[in-house]
Amino acid sequence: MSGLQSPYCFYRTWLCLAALNGIGIVLLAACSYSGVDQKTSGVHFPSARTEKDGDTWLIWDKAQRLAFIKGYIQGNRDGHQKGCGTAEQLIAANGKASKVINIFKPCLDSMASFTDATGNYEASITSFYQKYPVDREVPMRLVLQFMSDESRKTPEQIHGWFVARWGPCATAVTLGCRRPVA
Repeated sequence: MSGLQSPYCFYRTWLCLAALNGIGIVLLAACSYSGVDQKTSGVHFPSARTEKDGDTWLIWDKAQRLAFIKGYIQGNRDGHQKGCGTAEQLIAANGKASKVINIFKPCLDSMASFTDATGNYEASITSFYQKYPVDREVPMRLVLQFMSDESRKTPEQIHGWFVARWGPCATAVTLGCRRPVA
């Protein structure tokens, strides 16, 4: 009898754990979703609900900031090259090898480049987060992407880009900014 109960108990325990795991995932999803309108809540990046990247950036010392920038640039380059290589392999595997040459080079050419000195990026990102505390929720990676050779946005232009999309007070709700009444 004990031989029959052991597998039964094991599967029953496993099913209970699976059910609890499923319930946990549903609760987590339900709790993470908020029906609050992002235009009025001031949170446009879900990760900013717990910690704002700008606050983290300003706590870091210069060496940590430079390490982030160097890591981001290298990771961006490596990921882009890997993606282009994978695309080339998929096209070749589908028997369309003649298109590989036509797709691979433009793919590599579309990679974001960062030719400025890393210290200049560090100073610009720091300036952005210091000048515009309402934009501290904007992820560091996005601020840096706006500063790539293709975009070359200044801190003022990055802030203006977000104001144009979210409105002048969209991220300033917590700072007491009030929209003018028309």
